[in-house]
Amino acid sequence: MTVSTHYVDEGGAPGLRLVAADLARLPKEVHTRLRPRLRRAGETTLRRAQANAAWSSRIPGALSLRVSFSKRAPGVTIVASTAAAPHARAFEGILRDSFRHPVFGIRDAAWVEQSARPYLRPAAQATGGMVVSESVAAVDEALTAIGMTR
Repeated sequence: MTVSTHYVDEGGAPGLRLVAADLARLPKEVHTRLRPRLRRAGETTLRRAQANAAWSSRIPGALSLRVSFSKRAPGVTIVASTAAAPHARAFEGILRDSFRHPVFGIRDAAWVEQSARPYLRPAAQATGGMVVSESVAAVDEALTAIGMTR
């Protein structure tokens, strides 16, 4: 198996997807070595997203980091708990740049449109290149440690 540094050159989401695709194919013994390094790489993005969402009292605490080596969804993922912050998805603007919601406390609740306030996307864009670089370095080091060099 080879892991090449062209991932870093591509940067952003395509680079992250290439690294994630290779993670699922790595031997199990590499996963143990990689998990802490991948977690550290992703924590930078997590902290940035939490800072970006500081205007909310619930979103920063609802964000968490997952490292997975499954074939279905390998990689480092930041997720928001819908139980802790049901509004997190709407404010990220995943579907649209604005969303509608009722204003409670008013008889015959009026509906208003509110702008999204993305917090995760800007964090990923700002730290994506570093996450890819650190992930590739971690994979290279783990493969070298078990004797699978390029």
